[in-house]
Amino acid sequence: FNRDLEYTEQNLVLTRSVHHQTRSISFLGPIQCMLVISEFKYLRLLQIEVYYSNIDSYDLTHMCEFFQLRYFRIRGILCKLPEKIGGLKYLETFDIDDNVKNIPSDVCKLSSMAHLTLPKHAKIPSGIDKLVALRTLKVSTSYDTSIEFYEGLGSLRKLRELELGATNYMSRDKVVSLAASLMKLGSCSLRSLILRSGDLSLEAGDRLNFWSPPPLHLRRLHVFEVVFSYVPDWIAKLDKLTSLVIRIREISKDGFGVLARLPCLLFLRLSVHRVKEEDATIVVCSRTFQYLKEFWFRYKVPCLVFEPLAMPRLQILNIQFDEECLYGRDDGVPCEPAGIEHLTNLMQISAHIHLAHHWMWQTPALPRRKVKHFSERHDEDGHGQVEEEAPVDKRQRRPC
Repeated sequence: FNRDLEYTEQNLVLTRSVHHQTRSISFLGPIQCMLVISEFKYLRLLQIEVYYSNIDSYDLTHMCEFFQLRYFRIRGILCKLPEKIGGLKYLETFDIDDNVKNIPSDVCKLSSMAHLTLPKHAKIPSGIDKLVALRTLKVSTSYDTSIEFYEGLGSLRKLRELELGATNYMSRDKVVSLAASLMKLGSCSLRSLILRSGDLSLEAGDRLNFWSPPPLHLRRLHVFEVVFSYVPDWIAKLDKLTSLVIRIREISKDGFGVLARLPCLLFLRLSVHRVKEEDATIVVCSRTFQYLKEFWFRYKVPCLVFEPLAMPRLQILNIQFDEECLYGRDDGVPCEPAGIEHLTNLMQISAHIHLAHHWMWQTPALPRRKVKHFSERHDEDGHGQVEEEAPVDKRQRRPC
């Protein structure tokens, strides 16, 4: 193809060689090599992922003519969409990235919509509560997001995956409405909840401490921006949970024990503001966290104690703590983790040290044993690899 011109003669020849009733187009590459898709009126799937393109933008205002379209996804190029797509009554998946600036105003009126992903900083169209068939929702809210949006989330009874980013501070009324909607969804089919960015703080945490009925179907719970006063009791009932990112104001021995007994947990990222005074350390007891493979821990001191046979399948350990631990403490709190030699399957360990206003990475001193790799890892969104199912001890006879 001629990479310098859009819709060259070669593109037109290829377009004409493809049957006009083609139902599916998946494109990966420079946009100047793209078929003239306006010729394909019967498309049901359109997926475009652009890289190394000589063209900065792409016009898709004619997509409203694809009256049979069911799946639409675009990545990697500034794209102009039509102002309205209400005629696409079969559209089930609408997935666009941050390169798309204009969102069709009637996207929330498509009753068949099942999977909706909108870019950051995009204004969310009104009427989210009308998408009763929605199973996946990934959006970011802003200061002008209406309270009706947060209230409407509770009407999405079929929702299985919710990823909500907040680009600005959320008012108390909005936090209250969001918490109320989450509690409604907990009794339905919700399997993944990710709350990122924003400032939800203790207000949301205090309300979600009493989540009832608990979200028993959850497999992923990433709520790093919500500060819980303690480990909520309802977390103990999440026997299908495989990935957890959580922030606790004060953790106790009993609270940590709740996390340790989760039967399917594979990934845990735990941030602690304070350890209960009489406990001083966090002890990882023998035969707990049976299937955990990755553990991130953040506290001012790395006061972890690993007993023999604790975390028997742990492969990755990441510890984050404050600079003062490098110079010792006089309050009796341990300044270094103990019992790491008991983590018999550990393959990677890293330490992030908070130096006043920035982080420093350092490889901790460890016995020369089975640890094979030291590396710095960053995961600002708190994502863990949770695709693998946790095996279950047959003697427990507990399904995951």
